[in-house]
Amino acid sequence: MKKIWIYWIIALLISISGAQNRESDDFSYPLKLYEQEFYDLAAQQFIKFYNTYPNSDKVDDARYYAGLALYKIKEYQKARAEFQALALEFPKSPFAAEAWFYVGDCAEKLGEYSDAVKAYESLRVLYPQDTRTATATFKAGLINVQQLNDPARAAQLFNIIIERYPDSKVYFPALVKKAAVSFRLGRINDARSLLRRAFEVQDKDQAALAEAYLIQGRINNFLGLIDQAQQDFKQAIALDSGSQIAAMAAIDLTNVLIQTGDYKTAISLLEKQVASNEQPELKNQLIYLLADVYFLSGNYNKAQSSYQTVAVQNDSLQFIIQLKRALSYQKQNFISEAAKLMAQTMGNSALERSAVYQKAVAFYIDFLEQNRYYQQAASFIYHKLTAEKTIVQKAQLVVHLVKILAQKNQWIEIINLVQPFVLAPEPFPEKDDLLFYFALAKEKSEEFDQAAYYFNKLVHEFQASVYSEQAKKHLRFLNDFKIIDQDFALNHLAELLLVSLEAGGQDKGAVLFELGKFYFHDLKNYTKAEQVFKSALNSGANRPGDIYYYLGQTYLKQLEYQEFLNRPVGNLLQLANENFKKAIENEATCSAPDVSAWLLVRATLKPDSQKNRNGKRFIEALLQKYPNSALKEEWLRTLAIDMAFDSSHVQESLKYFRILIEQFQQSEQYPQYLLSYARLLQETNPADARAIYQRIVDGFMFSREAALAIADLIDMYIAQQNFDAAINLFERFQVYFYYSEMLDQLKMRMGEIYLKAGQYDRAIAFYTQTINTPFLNDIILLREFENNEILKDIYFLAEAFRLKGDANSAIRFYRLYLLVEPNGQFADEAHFKAGELYFNSGKYFLAKENFKAVSKQDPRLFTQAVIQAGNIYFLEDDYANAAQFYQQALKNIDVPDLKLKVRQKYILSLIRQGKITEALNLIKTYEKQFKANPDALAQFYIELGNYHRLQKNFSKAEQYFKRVKKKYKNSDYVDDAEYFLGIILITQNKHKEALKILTEFPEKYPESDQLPGVYNTLGTIYFRSEKYDNAIAMFKKALAHCQNCELENNIMSNLIKVYSLTGFWDAAQAMARNYLEKFPEADDRLDKKIIIARAYINLNQFQNAVDYLRSIKAEADAEREPEIQFYIGEALLRAGQYEEAIAEFVKIPLLSKKTKLQWEASALYYSGQCYEKLGRIDDAIRMYKEIIKRPGIDLVLKKDAEKRIKQIQ
Repeated sequence: MKKIWIYWIIALLISISGAQNRESDDFSYPLKLYEQEFYDLAAQQFIKFYNTYPNSDKVDDARYYAGLALYKIKEYQKARAEFQALALEFPKSPFAAEAWFYVGDCAEKLGEYSDAVKAYESLRVLYPQDTRTATATFKAGLINVQQLNDPARAAQLFNIIIERYPDSKVYFPALVKKAAVSFRLGRINDARSLLRRAFEVQDKDQAALAEAYLIQGRINNFLGLIDQAQQDFKQAIALDSGSQIAAMAAIDLTNVLIQTGDYKTAISLLEKQVASNEQPELKNQLIYLLADVYFLSGNYNKAQSSYQTVAVQNDSLQFIIQLKRALSYQKQNFISEAAKLMAQTMGNSALERSAVYQKAVAFYIDFLEQNRYYQQAASFIYHKLTAEKTIVQKAQLVVHLVKILAQKNQWIEIINLVQPFVLAPEPFPEKDDLLFYFALAKEKSEEFDQAAYYFNKLVHEFQASVYSEQAKKHLRFLNDFKIIDQDFALNHLAELLLVSLEAGGQDKGAVLFELGKFYFHDLKNYTKAEQVFKSALNSGANRPGDIYYYLGQTYLKQLEYQEFLNRPVGNLLQLANENFKKAIENEATCSAPDVSAWLLVRATLKPDSQKNRNGKRFIEALLQKYPNSALKEEWLRTLAIDMAFDSSHVQESLKYFRILIEQFQQSEQYPQYLLSYARLLQETNPADARAIYQRIVDGFMFSREAALAIADLIDMYIAQQNFDAAINLFERFQVYFYYSEMLDQLKMRMGEIYLKAGQYDRAIAFYTQTINTPFLNDIILLREFENNEILKDIYFLAEAFRLKGDANSAIRFYRLYLLVEPNGQFADEAHFKAGELYFNSGKYFLAKENFKAVSKQDPRLFTQAVIQAGNIYFLEDDYANAAQFYQQALKNIDVPDLKLKVRQKYILSLIRQGKITEALNLIKTYEKQFKANPDALAQFYIELGNYHRLQKNFSKAEQYFKRVKKKYKNSDYVDDAEYFLGIILITQNKHKEALKILTEFPEKYPESDQLPGVYNTLGTIYFRSEKYDNAIAMFKKALAHCQNCELENNIMSNLIKVYSLTGFWDAAQAMARNYLEKFPEADDRLDKKIIIARAYINLNQFQNAVDYLRSIKAEADAEREPEIQFYIGEALLRAGQYEEAIAEFVKIPLLSKKTKLQWEASALYYSGQCYEKLGRIDDAIRMYKEIIKRPGIDLVLKKDAEKRIKQIQ
């Protein structure tokens, strides 16, 4: 029996050994497959292994290699599953940390970016010391900024690397990336500070260093430091040639070079980059930009060919590139190629509703019309008309189409096309255009009565139209040559026959004369009338004067007919003059000698009637000879207008206009007389001129003269700065003359008028509309498709926002103006005003750089900018630079008072630098020159006293302060001297004497600007003496006297401190919120946010506290993060949520960096307290023991932990 038992044991051992050998073999086989790079087979066998041997100690190895094999063959989803199972099931495996890394990497490759971040962060949380943790955190940061658009979270992750992993390979790149994120978030100073730290790193990765220069270049470009930006971009390119960073730097540098107009350098740079870059997307960008630079440089052939090689999938970008190709052809005068390409481009129906397409429509139609592609233009417009919905949109297109159809004499088509618009009741700007062409089409179709009707409608309803004079001309032509009243003519002919029969042929000449008049007046057949009048003369008519008069008229009518049709006039004018002369010679038989004489004079003067000095003499003779002539008005008008053009005869012109105004008030020309008279009066008697303009506007509102009077009145009101009146008139103009070309001219000025009138919202609305173009970021299309006014309008939009008080929007548009027009008309003003806005918002660096960018073109503005830059340096305690800028300003200031103030600041800068000897010499000179300015001298001695006080030379400081009290006791600085004497006593621990001076100070100097400092100092004294009520009272008084004074943040901080210490948490929280509102960029803003959170805790608003603390955690660095984490735990502890509190507390020792403050020990201690509350005493003891055994924790805290263990065991 015993032998059987032994055999059985031996067999069992042999069996186990065999199984172990099989397991080993089954693992070795896939491992060899993996090593031989048979990854798909290896993965299958590893998976088979852990399914076959689920209890093997090599399961984690098998999952690891299975994941790696699948990863190698890019089966990322399956690989991710293997790595994730390994990480979750075997957290203590040596492969666990790496597995989390691969989980993140696979998710990233699959485009599942949130999951990737979670995996990378799991690695950091669970294995903070692993060699891959820093890299995983870096990758998580990259995903947040590049894919998830969460730059704030990215900044936090990069900061974790900076604070906790300074020895890692990603430390330097993390500095650079955080700088990039800070710049993106608008934290310019933070970005610059991070880059300074990065450049100080010894072991720098070249690619990351190139990126650092790229970011620095972008920051400098943003600040307007163009030269520095160019150097940075060049350095980035040199460091990492051929890389993505180099290409991006080249793109940025090219944009700078475009701004400066250095196309040659830009072309050379881009050609090199295109040749060396193999990344398709970047190469495309480079080629596209190169094509733009070719275009801007005038090399349109290369531009076209480069645009053609750009590969794009985006329809909008493709459309823009095709537009630019067409423009390139057009610039080379390859019109047919341009037309063909434009037709292809504009045929893209998918983009018809886009802003870019709509802008291109007008350009395309104009292009076709200018190059006489009328059929193509007409077809395109007909197509567009089917797509447009409103009558206004259609009318704009129809105007183009009508002009094309007119070129082709397709008048019936015009009538059919335009009639609905003419009959439409809605007003639209093109209505007068279409009405004119409708009437013209009727005329050309020989529908003369209807043509006259519509020309007449245009003349009377659209008097301010550019077509008004043409319509009058056509109307005269129709009435004089085409419209015949046949019934009247037949009746007249019958009467003429009757007279002829009754005469019985006795007076043939008289009958022929009457027949000639019939042809002239009724039939308007002037050639036949000429023949008949000549026959009448040959028949011995007894009234030759009248016949000569009519003959002259027939020649004039024939001349007018030929001129209207643009035909040669021959000697018609000469014949007319000869006959009018003969009519005057036969004055006894001429029933209209005044008319004959006038027509002779007018015809003689016709070539240059406005400058013919003989005209005045002739007309005055006519007035004298024929004082009651029906032509008197025309003669006076001619004299008035002729004289108006000669500055030496203005008074005579005024005289004749007065006569016209007095005697011809019923004349159709009456508004014109008033307008001309007002314009002549305007310079010498503007009040009367304005009254006459107003009379025209009120009495003849729809007339052309009213439109012109409104325009003149607007000019007058603007000159008088009566902008509201100008705006009211403009609004009337818009209503009554919506169709007039003058409206567009007035509109161009209205934005500035709204600004000057203080109507900033209207100015903003106006300029927002005028700059509404999709081409603001495309310099080529902006130049080709928009007028130069748009650049000016960008500047004035910034002005409108600035004057309204919207500083952020103002800065945005100042920057946009400077981007598209860096050397433009308003560049210096834009820099200066942006500088002021940055200064007012506390962004001193940006303000300073903008002030420094102001050029010397305007010496006054330049000097102001230099002074402002000096003031900022002074505020920043950079007195050396402040002195330098003040010194520069002093050379250019010619205003005595300003020069005095700047000289004072210069001396103060010297004192604060410690250049006391130099300052004293200047003070002596100053004292000799300006003895009458004791305030300045007192200030100098106060500054000298303060300098010595800060140098702890109290006796010297006391001398200066006492000197002010004695010698300048009536100055504005005697209170300062008293205050600083008190401060010296406090410094010397003479609190009793100091307290006496400071408590008496408010009564002695109730208006002193030192009262905030006095009360603040008193509050500090009481606080240190633990007299908290007195301290609060003093701090409150300090704050009440401090209206935006320098001490305001310090006073508020003191109040917050004492409120917190004394348990007035509601007051502490309110003051902290007020502080953050006033000082959003303060260095201690996180401290104040923590106070707000602690107030929530102490006011029992625990969930508010947790939510708020979590929201600010991203702002904390590694030193402050544990503190915030601790308060989250404390809030949950106070809320009785002990399990949740423990989870938050333990994150501090597990995840946070060790800090100077003992947050780790506190977290462990309070975790123990939570366990006690839950009755889990063993867990509580474990927490307290952690405090005892962990190195670096204060001994006092260790003893407290030991004590607590004894109490609960």
